[in-house]
Amino acid sequence: MIIISKPGFLVYSFFIAITLLVAFPSISFGAIVEEIEDYETVVFLNDSQVIFQDVTPYIDDNNRTMIPLRFISEELDSKVDWFPDEDKIIVEDEDMELKMFIGSNNYKLNDEMQKMETRPELVDGRTMVPIRVINRCFDLDLVYRSHQGLGLVFNFTEGQARERKEAVIQQVKKELDEIKEEKGLESLDASHREIHSHEKPEFLFPIENGMNEISSKYGWRSRGFHSGIDIAVSHGTSIKAAESGTVTFSGWRGSYGNLIIIEHPGDYETYYAHNAGHTVSVGQSVEKGEVIGHVGNSGNATGSHLHFEIRRNGEHVNPLDYY
Repeated sequence: MIIISKPGFLVYSFFIAITLLVAFPSISFGAIVEEIEDYETVVFLNDSQVIFQDVTPYIDDNNRTMIPLRFISEELDSKVDWFPDEDKIIVEDEDMELKMFIGSNNYKLNDEMQKMETRPELVDGRTMVPIRVINRCFDLDLVYRSHQGLGLVFNFTEGQARERKEAVIQQVKKELDEIKEEKGLESLDASHREIHSHEKPEFLFPIENGMNEISSKYGWRSRGFHSGIDIAVSHGTSIKAAESGTVTFSGWRGSYGNLIIIEHPGDYETYYAHNAGHTVSVGQSVEKGEVIGHVGNSGNATGSHLHFEIRRNGEHVNPLDYY
């Protein structure tokens, strides 16, 4: 797990930002964010702080958190090679090969051309990349709010995830009381209303007449956390873009199988997984309701179905909250 947070605000930033808005939706943390804006960003990997020898993570002009590629990749047991004559970096592990170039938004993941939100930068000899690229390339589960400098990348087994959830909930209760006492706050409701005051987009359901075909909903289940919904329909059924946007991924990604990711206005992304085939490519603009692929059972899938996710600022949200 990588935790992007602020020194002195590490524990309750993590707990309030991620858990409370799910488990206790009447509570949030905006009222105390102003007090920690001037602190530097730090990184934790599996609960241990990563000590950077020189360049530390920072937020760039595009409001993206940039982290040193080599340190994180090597912590995840990947090989990193740097070719200075070509400004090229290659990262490899058992299931992944990543190729990127300094100053270019384009990169190759397992020979599939992809596009990142902001270009890699060379800072004091260190290659800095957006944290979301780490998420995509290592098939992790990123939860992130860029405007608050907070982020999580989960890399747990299912058993560890269930254990960690319970620990988080118990710690949340303890930390809330301490925060309120320290800050003299009776409630954090005002900032919660501010966070949730943004108007939700009107997403189109990706499978026509598929609302009654949902076979697995969003949330915790016996096998771990389910980050989207599953829609069980026939092989070859058309998949439609839930909203207009730009395709940022179209290819194979681990357990997702054939996956399409579309980026939408308002820092939203939609994920369409286990597909039989795609009709769109990276960089292509798509319209709401446009057919982008067809349902299959690729990747880690039992039976033909579409796995559909909605993410805001990189954070999983319940798709059914938008219908």
